[in-house]
Amino acid sequence: MVSDDPLCNAEHGTNAACFGLFECVDDQAVADALFARAGDWARALGRDQLRGPIDYSTNYPVGLLLDTFHLPQRIQMKHNPAYYVQLLERHGFAPIQDLYSWWGDSGQHHKIGRWREKIERVAARSEVTIRHFDRKNKARDIALIKELALELLTSNWSYVRMTEAEYRYFIKNMDRIPPELVLIAEHQGKAVGLAVTVPDYNEAIRTLKDGRLTSWLLPLGLVKLLRGIRGIKSARMALLGVREDYRFQGIAERMILRTFDHGDRVLGYTGAELGWTFANNHTMVASIDAVCGRENRRTFRVFQRSLAH
Repeated sequence: MVSDDPLCNAEHGTNAACFGLFECVDDQAVADALFARAGDWARALGRDQLRGPIDYSTNYPVGLLLDTFHLPQRIQMKHNPAYYVQLLERHGFAPIQDLYSWWGDSGQHHKIGRWREKIERVAARSEVTIRHFDRKNKARDIALIKELALELLTSNWSYVRMTEAEYRYFIKNMDRIPPELVLIAEHQGKAVGLAVTVPDYNEAIRTLKDGRLTSWLLPLGLVKLLRGIRGIKSARMALLGVREDYRFQGIAERMILRTFDHGDRVLGYTGAELGWTFANNHTMVASIDAVCGRENRRTFRVFQRSLAH
């Protein structure tokens, strides 16, 4: 799939088209043919760079997974065979951006316990409060999230703001997320931080045979899927951010800890993926490294090549 986003190019001063939803056998000739056709399409639009994998924009799955292939794919995260990197590099693609995610599970309780004491001392001195999404005041909190997310994400590499249609879709899906997994940090009535965690529905989908919802014209797969959703044991923290003038105050760490505690003690989750975060967001990378450990970091990479030849 190849896509063109004039808004993104105008905002960042680029002239690139994107490829995404990339699937290919381990055959360089096949990959070369796909990329050549994608390049022709982009050149016809006047673009001089091709970058990816980016599924439409950075609001959607991005990058090639470079490591930890043994871990299962999480919701809205890329997962690909290791040979994909060579297919891109042999075609002339070069790295332009890395993104990180982290895996945390119940086996890290001892590390979180030591870290918890430090965060609780910081929280005791802070005037910042953290609350969860209030469904009784849904319109108010949706507006807060929209405003805060825009400010937090605008500085991200190649970010383009969501359209109104995308926001409506986001709002529609808020009802599927337990409100305790959507956290808003506030200081004197001002929203200063945000964390949004979603149940890993991929866990339930993996229980289906060949992904089918029906067998012998009966909705056996659907029943199994619904049962699997109720038994989900993992999640993904899809968004985590703090306003620039409130960073280095332990707010992000407090939201991570609160999410872990609710998932562990109330929802029965045994693990969660945190990500992704752009590698050049050094403040947030350091904060999450402190909680989850750098050894549990995963890397996703975006590539680009010139279309000049």
